[in-house]
Formats: sequence, C-alpha cells, structure tokens
Amino acid sequence: MGERRRFDELDIMKGIGITLIVIGHLEPGTYLMRFVYSFHLFLFFVCSGFVGARYVDRGFVEIVKGNVKRLLLPYLVWSILSQFVDLLFGIIDFGQAVRNILFLDANVGWNAALWFLVSLFWADTICALIVKLKRWVQLIAGMVFIMLWMLFAASNVSIFGGLYTVPVAAIFWLFGYWMNVYGIHKKMMKNNICIMTSGGVLLVTNICCGVIFNQVISIYHIQYYNIPLTIVAGIAGVLFMMSLSILLYNKGKLTRILIFYGKNTLTILCTHYYILRLIGTVSEKLIGHNLWRYTSTPKSFFLAVAVIIAYYPILLGTSKLKSKYL
Repeated sequence: MGERRRFDELDIMKGIGITLIVIGHLEPGTYLMRFVYSFHLFLFFVCSGFVGARYVDRGFVEIVKGNVKRLLLPYLVWSILSQFVDLLFGIIDFGQAVRNILFLDANVGWNAALWFLVSLFWADTICALIVKLKRWVQLIAGMVFIMLWMLFAASNVSIFGGLYTVPVAAIFWLFGYWMNVYGIHKKMMKNNICIMTSGGVLLVTNICCGVIFNQVISIYHIQYYNIPLTIVAGIAGVLFMMSLSILLYNKGKLTRILIFYGKNTLTILCTHYYILRLIGTVSEKLIGHNLWRYTSTPKSFFLAVAVIIAYYPILLGTSKLKSKYL
C-alpha cells in the first residue's frame, strides 16, 4: 500500500462501527447484542487515540478549543434540541431537561447516543496531555484508569458530566495511541494470510470473552459483569475490525462507501435516534408493535441496513454543502 495522508482503514472501521451502533440500538437478540456491545464503542475510542500523536506539539488551550468545537458544541446543539422535543410533548419538565443536558444522574435523555461525545471529549482532552509524558508515566496512567474503572463499576457511582465513563474511554484511547506508536497495524498488514489468520483468532477470542462467558456491557449504564474479560473482548474485537478493514481496503466502490460513512459518523451518531423513534412511533400506530424496541435479530439487522442506506443521500448532500460554504 502506498503512502496516504489519512489512514483510510480507520474510516472503514468507523463506517462498519456506526452500522453496529445502529444495530445495537435496535434491540437485537441476546448474542448479537453481546457481540456488538463487546467492542463497538471501544472501537471509536481506539480510533481517536490512534491519531493522538497530533496532540504532542499542541498547547493545552488549543487542544481544549479544538475538542469543544469538534465534540462539545455538537453535543450541546443536539442535546438541547432533543430535550426540546420531549418538553414539547410534555414528557419531561424543564428541570429534568437541564439535568439531561448537564449529563447528571448518568442520563442524557432519550437521545442516549449523545453521551459518547461528552465521554470522548474528556478522554481525548485528558489523554492528549498524558501522551506528552514519558512512556512509563503513560503506562502508570493506564493502570490508574483500570483501577478507577473497577472502582466505579463496583460502587455503581455516576459523576456529573459523564466523568464516570472516562476511565474506560481513556484505557482504549491509550491502547489506540500505543497501537499506532508501536506499528501494530503495520505488522498486521504484511500479507492477507497473516491478516486472515490473526483476524480469525481475534474473532474467536472476542466471541469467547465477550459473548459466551460475558453479558451485555454498557459504559453509559455502568454495567459490567467481568472487567478482565471485557478488556480482552474489547481489544480482540477492535483488532479484528482492524484486520477486516485492512482486507476491505482497495475493494473499489465498497471501500469508498465505507470510508464515506466513516467520515460522517458524527452526523449519524447524533441523529439516528430520531429515525429510530419515528420508526417506533409509526410502527406502533400501524401494526400495534414498536419495531424500535421489539427484540429481534433479523429485524434489527434489516432496519439498521435500511437506515444506513437512507442516510447516504442525506450525507452526500450535507457534504456538498459543507465543501461549498465552509
């Protein structure tokens, strides 16, 4: 593979990852839910850490300003809009809306996917400072994050502003950073046989640790059953996705489509709950069943694919507007 300004495999990973997020939010069956939740959000933290070297030469103020614009501003815009929807229908009062916007009580309201932006803001900002330090200090920081993760999980304590999610996010952010620094992805890219063999082993490891011997985990809800298994399953799942993304690179139109979705994950993340809520409302009136909340793997897969395909012209249009006016 030739030199590229952007590591396209990350966008391929994110393109697949955002599809898995939509599938997970459509209530699939138990085993698919366990598989998706065992790594799908870890994948995005790893991707952010993978490009973390960009922070080494940046000042703290510049880092914070960039992350506020990139992550907190979209969160605030979509959170306020989401709370307004529930206020309009009388589902919540103004006080609860404010609490949701401030991410209190481990709750951001019905558009629950927005919590990720706050978590990534904290992890990205904190880890951007950690990577400026010596490697042994980074390693100690990673160990401290693991201990804090265990403490929060054992006590089931939530901290305002989503700070309770930071230890988990930071661990995988740092893993992504180290993965790039030590060239793990380059070693995986040597040949297709190596990629497929390692990918197969990683997938089996993920299924064993994340599906068979574990339960559905949730960073947002502080729901963990076995943290060591969760870490192993998360790392194995992310590396499997890296292997798959490497194999899918240079596959023509499919590659271009996945990269396109990968570059537009923020839009899908912030808005797909609106579509799922619409699907649930309409289906309940038409057939008496809320297809959003109805547990079924085939239903979840089919609707997720349909939603992702429906996004394509929308994303294409917004991308053209951005390139024209921004």
